[in-house]
Amino acid sequence: TAPVVGGDPLPCGHLEFRFFGGDSEFEATGAVQNFLAFHQTIDAVIGATRSAVTSPLAIVAGAMDIPSFSFTASASELDNRESYGRFARTNPSNSMAALAIAALVKSYGVSHVGLVYIDDTFGNAYRNNLFQFLDERDIFLHSFGYQLAQSEEDVSRDMATIDSLGINVVILVTFTSGTREVLKYGVENDWFTPGRLLIFSDSVSIEELNSLASESDDFANVLVGQQWVRAPGGDSGMPSFQRFQQEWLQAGQDDQMMTFVNSLLPGGDRFRVSPNREAPPPIQIEPGFFAKFTNALTNDAPYAYDAVTLACRALCLANGTSGTAVFQTISSGQTAFVGASGEVVIDPRTGSRSTHSASFRLYSFTQRQGGAPVLEIMGNWETSSWKLNENILFPPGNSTTPPRTAFAPPTERNTINFGAKLMMWFVMFCILCTCMYFIYWTVANRRESYVVKSQPEFLIIFLTGIMISSLSIYSLSVDDGEPDNTASATLHCNLAWSLWSTGSSMVTMAIIVKLYRIFRIFKNPSLRTMKITNFFLYQRIIGAVVFNFFLITVWQVVSPLEWVRYDHTHVWDDSVVTDRYGNVLQSYGSCRTRHRKGIKPGESPSNLSGIFLIIIVGYNLSLFVVAGYFAFRVRKVDSDFQESVYFFVAVFSQIQLYAVTIPVISAVDGFSTTVRYLLLAGLVAINNLVLALVIMLPKVFKFDITSTFGASGNRTTATGTGTRGGRDKTRTTYPKTVEEIYTIVSEEADMSLQRPSITFFEMYPSRRNATADSHSSVLNSDSATPVSTAGRRQPGKAVDVGVQTAPPADANLAEMA
Repeated sequence: TAPVVGGDPLPCGHLEFRFFGGDSEFEATGAVQNFLAFHQTIDAVIGATRSAVTSPLAIVAGAMDIPSFSFTASASELDNRESYGRFARTNPSNSMAALAIAALVKSYGVSHVGLVYIDDTFGNAYRNNLFQFLDERDIFLHSFGYQLAQSEEDVSRDMATIDSLGINVVILVTFTSGTREVLKYGVENDWFTPGRLLIFSDSVSIEELNSLASESDDFANVLVGQQWVRAPGGDSGMPSFQRFQQEWLQAGQDDQMMTFVNSLLPGGDRFRVSPNREAPPPIQIEPGFFAKFTNALTNDAPYAYDAVTLACRALCLANGTSGTAVFQTISSGQTAFVGASGEVVIDPRTGSRSTHSASFRLYSFTQRQGGAPVLEIMGNWETSSWKLNENILFPPGNSTTPPRTAFAPPTERNTINFGAKLMMWFVMFCILCTCMYFIYWTVANRRESYVVKSQPEFLIIFLTGIMISSLSIYSLSVDDGEPDNTASATLHCNLAWSLWSTGSSMVTMAIIVKLYRIFRIFKNPSLRTMKITNFFLYQRIIGAVVFNFFLITVWQVVSPLEWVRYDHTHVWDDSVVTDRYGNVLQSYGSCRTRHRKGIKPGESPSNLSGIFLIIIVGYNLSLFVVAGYFAFRVRKVDSDFQESVYFFVAVFSQIQLYAVTIPVISAVDGFSTTVRYLLLAGLVAINNLVLALVIMLPKVFKFDITSTFGASGNRTTATGTGTRGGRDKTRTTYPKTVEEIYTIVSEEADMSLQRPSITFFEMYPSRRNATADSHSSVLNSDSATPVSTAGRRQPGKAVDVGVQTAPPADANLAEMA
């Protein structure tokens, strides 16, 4: 039967398998000469080990329709069916190995890697595959080849170039001599510092690495933490590999097997050497050989065993005929079996092991034991992806942080300048102090007639809203700073908009309800009974602010803002400044919707936050429109009662401010964080300051002038005289509350006991000229006529209009109203 480890044996009793040995000595010429010397008695070739030797041997054998099977040659060019139509191998090609290494490097986040490779068929094929797979992953490959005969000089030069480029990750596709020179350069030039990493390919074996470690303690030390990617020949957990191990140990106890093996080695009777070549020195194994190398069976031995099994099964199925028939059986899948290296399936398109039956493993050299580093499995490549351990190690053997492409220079984070923050905090403090002074002034003079007519309760709400809105200046100044404080920055991203919108809605609603009351009372030609209480107006303000808070809450639940730093560790952006290795030289942070995180360049982020922002800004603008409407309607009412002129001045100033500032903010790039902050904070500060000053300063100055000039001005107040302490005293009487002025009919007030404090023409200045010739526009307490508390018009009595006015008897009161 044909040799088999797993699966059903094939009945091949009619065939006899004869084996002969040969040694190419790693030279293509020797391999071809040996083959040509004995090709007439050969039905299949198993070998060679190196791709550079296997390539010409497979071409020559294929030309003679003799199949060849390899177990270590991995050059991807051997997949070419036109040139190697009679070639198959049980090990994965280096195209699959290069794919695994490229995916590993990509998982580390590295954008530039170095490559030192042997400049032959194997090395060039490996380099080409690495270049292809790394380029697909946007990783730049710096490759340097060396000649085997000049490895010492070439490798030292290549490593010096890599060192000068500052590259931290180097892939090695080298044999023992080249690997030695890499380690030597690194030790002598102190290249092996934390953050530097070597990734060995399957071009070097574990035995060769252990041999290098035994040459020098320095070599052994620098190998700790380095990584090795290779296709595992066997897995101790597989039943088929366990059977292979058992047979291996049994062979060491079989004298007949020992004799057979020695006959195939140099000096044995089954060893063949071309007449044109000198025979190598005899090599014979001794008892204990099989037991000594049991631990090394996981490397190439299972692939070699499976190559023999594959050749024998194919010849059996083809009845020992030509190579064409042999490969027809392989292409049909009849030769598939479970071997020492696992399931063996040959891809008929390439003659190589199929992708799904190949596997790779990532090893890391950890601590030293007995002079040699110990290998530990750090990950497995299965179904075209890596499954890495959570505790994967990097140099110097105790680090779990992947290396960077190159040692990164200091990154300019472009945080907001602290001096700019201090300046805007001072401006915010000045606005708060100004508003608090105005609040104090309003409260202190709340019983004065001029202040009462301005409805002080709503002036206080107006100023409070400005203070709340101004607090957003502080939130705008919070970024991730030094050290990184992303959580706080994210909080203030959302808090800034919440403060601004809440304060703005309070400001606008305070103006609206003031103007609404004036509109309803003074635009009342029927003089019907009407009472608009403060509680009624408070409800409207609270409703508007609560609705604004509802919009903000929904925004925070559905798509809140998040502080995002644009660099390679958080979110990538095409505008981020990097060096040629991908190290970020300049980054910036800003408030973005959470759905933007992870968005790649060119992709469209979620617009949910933008939609909510438009809704909230639009809501506050709509309140301004409503305020503008009422201001326009009451524009002819005495300015003591309303601020429409000043309101329109404030609105016009804001329009100019927004028209200039918003386009400038949009034009500023993300790196100019200080400029953006000054523009945004300045926009809020100037807007709020203009509102406060335009509305309040005229009141403060006008009140001060009235208080200073008294009766000598154009304003007459109700006065009375009395004697106190032997001296004449003048007493001024003012309404006590807003309702006393803004109530058309008040059945609760005993108006006969109060003196008029506001003239009819102060409420209706447009009527002053119409009656100037027939009567005086000023009424004092001596000329006041009684007022009916029932609100009905009686002869000789004035109508109670909430303010105590008494027009002359001959005035047409209905016309004036």
